[in-house]
Amino acid sequence: MKTKLLFIAFVLLAPLSQAATTVKTSYFEVADSMRLFDLDGSDGQGYKYTTFVKVNWPVAVNGRFSDNLNHFLLDSLFHVYEHPDIFPYYPSDMETLTGFLNDVVHCYIDQETEHYKKVSLLDVPDLNCEECPMRCWYDNVDVDLSHTYGDLVFIKAYYDNYAGGTHNSYQTNYLVFDARLDKPMKISDFVTSPKKLLRMVPRYDHRRVEIKQWNNITVDNINNFYIKNGKMVFVFAPYAIGPYCNGEVEVPVPIKALRAQGLLTAYAKQKLKCSAVNF
Repeated sequence: MKTKLLFIAFVLLAPLSQAATTVKTSYFEVADSMRLFDLDGSDGQGYKYTTFVKVNWPVAVNGRFSDNLNHFLLDSLFHVYEHPDIFPYYPSDMETLTGFLNDVVHCYIDQETEHYKKVSLLDVPDLNCEECPMRCWYDNVDVDLSHTYGDLVFIKAYYDNYAGGTHNSYQTNYLVFDARLDKPMKISDFVTSPKKLLRMVPRYDHRRVEIKQWNNITVDNINNFYIKNGKMVFVFAPYAIGPYCNGEVEVPVPIKALRAQGLLTAYAKQKLKCSAVNF
């Protein structure tokens, strides 16, 4: 009898054991700055342009370095695959990753400023961003581990940039990686019909009716999500489904509602059962 009870307990607890995914990260910070002048003639002041990249990079998942996760993040965050002439390789260990991220930042700032004359900040006086806020442009990228959910690893990338105008632009993107399968995942891996999900998500938007703007949302917009506390939370950038003053909007959809509508894939049912206690 005792053996039977132990077996039953093992079966009940087995799904919960999937929550033991561990991620080790290392912090890197890279910055570059330069002075820009319009190609068609400068007023003598120009612009200050600065790029900051801060990352808590996942260097080990369940105790090992994942080439697939490394490639996925570099391609998703920095579009490295688009520049094989500049980046002919992917770093395969921590020793090369630091230098590689430096190269990414310098390549990025060169591309963003190719329409301007670039003058070293050493050659001209610096701009005071308090006195000339509209002349101080920047790009910030902040990458960190958000959380794990069973076998799933959620990486959060926050983008913030300003290139003139009345305010900055910003958004948070979530990247999903299955540590057990060692591969990136997207919304179509979790739901059987992204189009049906797209019609369902607005029901859980509890903002005032007059500020909701769902007309232009496509399936691509609902590929930015994370899973936590029994909910699939969809994240929308400012202006996507409402005015800028709303900021980023998160719309949580209970997983039990997706299950009731028959929208969960076999993969999702298997991956999310470890969190059934949260439903």
